[in-house]
Amino acid sequence: MKSFIKLFISFVVIVFLAMAVRSVAATWEPFVMHIVDAETDRGIPLVNLELENGLKLVSDNEGYIAIIAPDLEGNDARFKLTGHGYTTGQKDFWGAESVICPIIHGQTRTVALKRNQLAHRLYRVTGAGRYNHSLIAGKKPSFKHYDKIPGNVIGQDSLICLPWQNRLWHFYGDTLGLNGFNFSASCATAPMPEQGEYDPETGIPLSYIVDKNGFAKAMIETGKKGFTWIEYVVPVEFDGFSMQETLMAKYVQHATLDKVEEAGFAIFLPARKQFAIVRRIKNSKPHRCTHPVKVKFAQHERWLLFPWEMAEASFHSLIDEAKHFYFSPLVATADSDGEFMLEGRAFRLDRNAHGKVRYSWRRGGIGIDAKIQAGLLKQNVLLPEQALFAPVDLDSGKRVTNFNGAITFNRYKKRWIAINQGNHPGQLVYAEADTPTGPWAFARQITKFEDYNLYNPLWHPWFSKNNDKTVFFEGTYTNYFSASACRTPEADYNQVMFKLNLDLPELIMPIPIYRVRVAPNKTELLDFANAEKLGLIDKIEAIAFFAFSNNEKNPDLKNILALDGSKYAFKALSNKPVTEWGKSWFSDKLRHLLTDAPTGKVVAGKVLRPVHTALSFSESIMPIR
Repeated sequence: MKSFIKLFISFVVIVFLAMAVRSVAATWEPFVMHIVDAETDRGIPLVNLELENGLKLVSDNEGYIAIIAPDLEGNDARFKLTGHGYTTGQKDFWGAESVICPIIHGQTRTVALKRNQLAHRLYRVTGAGRYNHSLIAGKKPSFKHYDKIPGNVIGQDSLICLPWQNRLWHFYGDTLGLNGFNFSASCATAPMPEQGEYDPETGIPLSYIVDKNGFAKAMIETGKKGFTWIEYVVPVEFDGFSMQETLMAKYVQHATLDKVEEAGFAIFLPARKQFAIVRRIKNSKPHRCTHPVKVKFAQHERWLLFPWEMAEASFHSLIDEAKHFYFSPLVATADSDGEFMLEGRAFRLDRNAHGKVRYSWRRGGIGIDAKIQAGLLKQNVLLPEQALFAPVDLDSGKRVTNFNGAITFNRYKKRWIAINQGNHPGQLVYAEADTPTGPWAFARQITKFEDYNLYNPLWHPWFSKNNDKTVFFEGTYTNYFSASACRTPEADYNQVMFKLNLDLPELIMPIPIYRVRVAPNKTELLDFANAEKLGLIDKIEAIAFFAFSNNEKNPDLKNILALDGSKYAFKALSNKPVTEWGKSWFSDKLRHLLTDAPTGKVVAGKVLRPVHTALSFSESIMPIR
């Protein structure tokens, strides 16, 4: 009996304590702020709210911020807001965007922000704390595959992604854990989206390759201290390890951020779930991410590694960079005949009979990457209009000269599209071209971060929706190389996903109208699609001007006549915009780009003059869809 009484008393005490704890917890249920897109009502991640006392809070993937501040209960508070591409549309007395509201625990305050960038910020893909505020607020994450911390990863740099063996393979750079780090690359896989297990608009179910401790496993071990970063990964046929096809990676190993130790190639061994090095190269070129695209050129399948570099689609051709093709005007020559020196060798620029710089695909030699291009521009060896990738930013009127991004062919636009870092940290720009080599003439800003960085962006063509009209991309979100002195709590140094709708009026981009030699004594104005349809790609002589497609009926667009007087199927931009679309496209800083068309008769208004002459269309590069 005594035992029963003691047991009963213990039970009562436990229940009482549990109720007391529950009562205390219920007293301070969080005050929740829900930051949403005013257009879509979807939660916005990575919006910073800061109190006057310096307390800084950041919205999670669902746009929630959970606040527990018993001493502030019932008081109005001013939350300074930094939306990174989203705005309240008004500024307070101090010139900042802010929200003033009472802190009442147990209640939710929704704050709708207007998006002032073209891309939608969807969610953080990697790291810890992606749904912390939602969980504290008692909200169930919309991503049904939510896992607390896959691979024990809290930080993830620069993604290389490709489909292989019916899965998406994600290869990352520096990988940070709660109590360690991996500077030798890591890997996670996910089902292909068409399998229907997830929607890329809400998240990606990553499954990491892990070591014995459950942390993301090192993918390439060189035996040297420092950082090992993957430049690209492609599937190749390889016989050396009794397999038909495997993955091959090019890597670069740095002792420090600036000092390069070596480069090399490695193949993936499925049994070991790791790469094995098959070739090491003494290397002085720093690491650079790229995202190869399979193309057809000269009747052969090849890998387009960069817009200026291509290789045959075989293991032995890929690992021998002397066999790569480079799109370049550089011709190696004797020292006495050289116009300038690069990497200890003499070069001159190839020019046609009229003295214009001529680009073409050349085997071996050297390609003009962004660093070399910048040096040649600085020395006035190349003029801006002769640069391979130097599009004019339609928002600022300035050229974007550092290509650091990715290209892909888009079926909706029926053109090649690029996503690239702009002239400022955190700025990404969108561009279009008829071929992978250009002309990349104009760009449009699609993201903006006030004081934070977003680098190494890449497309996810496997996620595209609406027949390629809706596209997805991601990049590395970090304060490195930016003006921000503070890291975003939990979110810094991780991958962030975006969505972009290509049918936006702002993304109706000017396209080149070419002067094409159709007969010995006759030229005609044609766009690239019509020149290709008529088999006249190799007859393109120059860009006559840039214009907009007449698919969009708009008073800002004026008719253009062809040389023979017939109405041409394109229109040019008026220099006096009358609609909001025209105003959003046109900038006073772009007036210097407007001039009379050098060829053709313009009925009204003016057209954009050529800004790019690096043309070579003797053989067209075709996307393999």
